[in-house]
Amino acid sequence: MLNKLRKKSEHTRIAVAVIVAVLVTIVVVFFWAWSNSGRFSDSKEIIKDDVKPFGILKESISDVFGDYKNQRAEIKQEQKDKESIVEQYIEEQSLIESAAYNEFSDAYGFDIEERNDAVEATEANDNELDEFEMLQGDENSSTE
Repeated sequence: MLNKLRKKSEHTRIAVAVIVAVLVTIVVVFFWAWSNSGRFSDSKEIIKDDVKPFGILKESISDVFGDYKNQRAEIKQEQKDKESIVEQYIEEQSLIESAAYNEFSDAYGFDIEERNDAVEATEANDNELDEFEMLQGDENSSTE
């Protein structure tokens, strides 16, 4: 049979080779389908339970936004905590200053505001004295 095929034209040999290849492929596909027939009987249920690609994308996007919202809420809470710490610090400093003010006024017998007023009055008097001395110096230099 092969000797007869070798004597035929090349076109005929190629046609026979293609036909044989197709027949062998059909036989292989038949045995493959027969051996896997149990797998394909539940294929509709598998397709229904299969995860859809857009479902995965939707889940991942919602996870990203959920994480963003959680992180933003945490940052806001941390900022509120920091603000309350600053407010507590300012309040404590105010209490410390108030206690120091009371101690000073008790120790020296007068109010800090009175002291500040006295310092301002002294500075004003010093400025007036300096101006007076300058005027006196100008009069002395002009009479000479």
